[in-house]
This record gives sequence, structure tokens and C-alpha cells, in this order.
Amino acid sequence: MKSIRKNSLENELDKTDEQIIRLLQKNARLSNKQIAAEVGIAESTCSERMRKLHRKKIFFGFHAIIDSSKLGTNIEAMVAIKLTKNTKDQVDHFKNAMSLLPEVVNIYHLAGQIDFLLYIAVRDKNHLRDFVMDHVTKDYVKSLETSLIYDFSQNPLFPIYLKDEIIVVEGRADVLNLLKYGFKSKKEIGNLLKANNMSGRNFKSINTLLLKAEEFKRDKITENLKKDLGDFIKKERKIRREKEETNLQ
Repeated sequence: MKSIRKNSLENELDKTDEQIIRLLQKNARLSNKQIAAEVGIAESTCSERMRKLHRKKIFFGFHAIIDSSKLGTNIEAMVAIKLTKNTKDQVDHFKNAMSLLPEVVNIYHLAGQIDFLLYIAVRDKNHLRDFVMDHVTKDYVKSLETSLIYDFSQNPLFPIYLKDEIIVVEGRADVLNLLKYGFKSKKEIGNLLKANNMSGRNFKSINTLLLKAEEFKRDKITENLKKDLGDFIKKERKIRREKEETNLQ
């Protein structure tokens, strides 16, 4: 059985999973019905994919985005901290201590000139001073620097990086795989075959499969695509016949 390499997601995810993840990053209140309609899959399929994403712990939870200024927070700041010793015990002790403080929104353990960066939210400058003096100025803290945040913007879409995955090329499911992964012309498929030292004989069943239009409606396969693949197969067969005839002479 032949196979080809194409990009896929970490954790054995595919493009449909990626679409679902991106939709939920934009709006976590979307219903299963809305997500299924947007992605173009059955509601039952969408529901199963959502369960799979939860099982794989792709989603840690869904949270509300709030306007902190309406909750009494008037100052937000980043506090850069250098520890006296960057040992595991000291790092763990500091991280655990900071995680218990309500003012600390995020804790970043870093490599480089500083060991920790704290994102904090406080009522006012007096609250900021008290927080630093009471909780950050300790014997194990060598130095610290506080920077006030004027404004910030956040991209709700966390990047999704791809890695190599094997796509098997044989039969109806594999035709869907190729199309699902973005191949929409004979040129693209031809380039892929050439790069993997494969010929049109690996696709001899595609033409028959694509003619079953009703079976492929939900996968949005167009008439032009069917024609492209059919033409590509004919061309490959012609080249192969010509080579065979040349060899016989």
C-alpha cells in the first residue's frame, strides 16, 4: 500500500479539528449545531470530535473575558524578578507562593536575565506598593523591576503548528483525505505524486469514485475538481502507454 506525506496537526488532529478549535477560540459559546454547520460536518460527527478534543486535553476549560476596570482594578503591571539562586527548590517555592496571591493573574518562569515575570492586577498605587513590599521583597529575591501596563491587546487564536502525517492513498476514504487536505487541481496532485515517486496508476479508481456525486456532496467536491482528476488520470495513462510502445520498438 502506497502512502504520501502531508502536513497534519500534533496529537493526530486534522483540518476539521483545527477548524473546530479556531471557532471555539473565537467564541466558546457556539453550540454543537452552529459549529457543525460552520465546518460542514454532521452534528453527530462534530459532537464526537469535540469529545475527542476533550479526551486529548486540547481544551483545559472555557473562560469569560472581563473588563477588569469595572471590577475595581485600576492598575495592571508586570513585575520582573531575579532570584538569588535559580535552584529547583527555590523556583518551586516562589512559584507556589505567588500562585496563592489573588493579585497575581499570570506567572511566567523564564530563561535569561530574569527568572520570573508576574502579571498582576491591583486597586491603586498603594495596593501595588504593599503587594511588592509584603510578597515580593524577600531574602530569596535578588532584584525586581515593576513596569506599569498602559494598554494591551490579545489574539484569541493561539497558533496551531503542523507536523508530518501519513495519508494513505488507496480507495474512497483516501480520495476524501486528499481533498480535505487542500488538493484542488490536477497540478497539485501531480506535484505530490512526482515528489513521492508515484504515478497515475495509484489513482486509477479515483475517476469512478468521483463520479458518485451524491456520496461526495457533503465534502463539497466540485464538477471542476472531478474533471481535473479525470483529465489527470487520462494524461498519466497516455504517458504510460507511450512509454510501453517505445519500449516495444
